[in-house]
Amino acid sequence: MLRIPAMAACGYGLGWESYGIWCGLCLGFAVTSLLLGWRFLADLQKVLRPVQTKDEPAEAQRESS
Repeated sequence: MLRIPAMAACGYGLGWESYGIWCGLCLGFAVTSLLLGWRFLADLQKVLRPVQTKDEPAEAQRESS
């Protein structure tokens, strides 16, 4: 959703021509990778949170170690 407008803005809007199209493509990939990483970390926290609070609080686990 972001790559094509970014390519058009950099390539034609800024007048960078073919270099702008490649820069817009890279910008779109960078934003996509950041959003996917953020989503992965959020989902990972949802999965790991029940493990910590399942038997005892995390503080009690650290004190017993």
